[in-house]
Amino acid sequence: MFGSGTKLTFRDYVQGTWGSFDTPAGRVDYVMTKAKLGGDGDAPERQLTKSLAPVREIMDAGDLDFNQLLQRDLDDHRVAVNLIPYLLKPQSTGPAFFPPIVAVLLPFRNKKPTVFPNLGDATVTSHDDATWQEQRAGNAFQIHRLLGADGQPHGANVGKLWWNRSEASLVVLDGQHRAMALLAIERTLSNTWQDTAGVKFRSFYEHQVRELIDTYETAEVNLGNIEVPVTVCWFPQQTGEGSRPHEAARKLFVDVNKEARPPSESRIILLSDAELGNVLTRSVLSALRGRDDGMRLPLYAIEYDNPDVNSGRPARWSAITNVNLLKMAVNRCVFGHPKYLTNWAQPITG
Repeated sequence: MFGSGTKLTFRDYVQGTWGSFDTPAGRVDYVMTKAKLGGDGDAPERQLTKSLAPVREIMDAGDLDFNQLLQRDLDDHRVAVNLIPYLLKPQSTGPAFFPPIVAVLLPFRNKKPTVFPNLGDATVTSHDDATWQEQRAGNAFQIHRLLGADGQPHGANVGKLWWNRSEASLVVLDGQHRAMALLAIERTLSNTWQDTAGVKFRSFYEHQVRELIDTYETAEVNLGNIEVPVTVCWFPQQTGEGSRPHEAARKLFVDVNKEARPPSESRIILLSDAELGNVLTRSVLSALRGRDDGMRLPLYAIEYDNPDVNSGRPARWSAITNVNLLKMAVNRCVFGHPKYLTNWAQPITG
């Protein structure tokens, strides 16, 4: 789309769709872009992947308060056993996809939280045969927004964000496990584990990644097709002395994650093809709902989405059964002991 237009101060940058979330509580600006595996190593999307490091690599281990508040413990086992294979293994049930990762630009110097310099007033500059609105916070970061011929923000909403890695780092607010999966593959492909603060985890990830790549003959050209959506945020009102960008990030982290819940078991039964019992349960539901002999069950008689993780009884008064109980019946009939089919009076135990 455009070149970097960088000066030596800013070596890292992202470009994409510019947006602003401005409420009475404060303002968050963001660029919606993508992180990429494979392809041109100097492309901003490839460099962004390398920048999505977990907090444990950005801060010293002794700074526990920020670490504990801003990010949950990183489950390396989950990343290695579930997420990396999810990206590298063929999926017989359909395509794979990672939802957007949310990262925020925060001030750090020598692995210690600091504050950004004041964000300067907007000026107009030209490069890449285009006109941009520019704002700069000292040598920490710089933002550009594409302007139209009338001097107003262009309708395409193109924006760029540069930062100086000696004064600023990206911190993942949402999707740290997805980001670590990308990072582990990237570092293994480029043989750069030894150049990072995460070198101690090299043996944990590297063998797993190489084994999957060799097993499924995944070439780097194939990995270049993996483009994960990323939203990079910053706080334009949290610059200068007295600003509290890290506190703002903690609040945003809580806001983003407090409503996150694992899907209920009934929702998984209704949507997942990974288990035969789920497929058979949906077939039973379709059969019950598709009868035309006067015995068709009304929609309200079966509870389809009980919020409880493991529910043995319907929660709604109008329901006579729920999806969980139907799956239990399917499992007993199809996968259970034959005695339950030959003797219907046989009590079910265990």
